[in-house]
Amino acid sequence: LYDAATGIGLHLGVRARLGLTENLSLVGGADVNRFLDEEQRITLRDGNVLVLASSTDLIPVYGGMQLFLGRWIIAPYISGSISYTYRRVTVSEVGANTEFEDLLLDRGIEVEPTVSRFGGRLAAGMAIELGPLHPFVEIGYTATNMVGRTADEPLRTFVHVSLGLTF
Repeated sequence: LYDAATGIGLHLGVRARLGLTENLSLVGGADVNRFLDEEQRITLRDGNVLVLASSTDLIPVYGGMQLFLGRWIIAPYISGSISYTYRRVTVSEVGANTEFEDLLLDRGIEVEPTVSRFGGRLAAGMAIELGPLHPFVEIGYTATNMVGRTADEPLRTFVHVSLGLTF
């Protein structure tokens, strides 16, 4: 789970696979991941507390290899990829502070600077081979900022579960 998120996020992606052999393929794609409603508390100089909820968008674009461990009706696989991830954290809700609500929500104020970093992802899944359609389930682990992060920037990771259809 993403280290700064407090709830379950949303995950939507597309990918392409190009078979090199029966069991080994090149894979590439892009995902949109949104983690919602992390609460931020900000104490103002006058002592008032501003409560904000933020959402984090992670958009990795990736390329790598996928290896089928066998090709039966159920075909298990593993994959590894290099990714380039765009990360943006914005205000999604302002709690009980109406004087700030219009300012922050209308302008899409960012809670943290938008960054893009290189990282990696590992996944394991299972496809069901039913003629031309192949439903699959996959669990993956992504590290979004393995390369290029600053000394005080923590490693940002998340786990995703995907249900999909390859055709």
